[in-house]
Amino acid sequence: MKPTRRDVQAAMAFYAGSAIPDAPAARRNERPEAAALAEVYRCLRNHPAVAWAGRFNSGAVTIENPRTGRRFVKFSDVLGLSDLLGQLRDGRMIACEVKAPGGSPTEAQDQFLERVRSAGGVAFVARNAADVMRELAGVMAR
Repeated sequence: MKPTRRDVQAAMAFYAGSAIPDAPAARRNERPEAAALAEVYRCLRNHPAVAWAGRFNSGAVTIENPRTGRRFVKFSDVLGLSDLLGQLRDGRMIACEVKAPGGSPTEAQDQFLERVRSAGGVAFVARNAADVMRELAGVMAR
């Protein structure tokens, strides 16, 4: 059986003559939207009506590079781009904006979702896997 990281740390501490380190505290997710994103993404990837789904980052950042100096980098030119984009097995686009419980999409995000719907795609806001299942139940019925 392979030793765990804790086993190795305890052995090193023992031979160094110091106290055995305490076990790390249980990890709590302090970012509810990140937890919702992981749950919704997993559900979309495994749903039978979805051919593929991917995570798309948007936004901007300033990068400091010793050779080139400061640079402003944009991740997308599309305002309000959804967190998850994909394609249904019937060929339609799917756009899913993920929000934490109580969160609401921005005006640009609402406009992007409406653009997808008006072009024949499926677009919705999801806070958990149940929202995905509910939205895609209608897709499966068509």
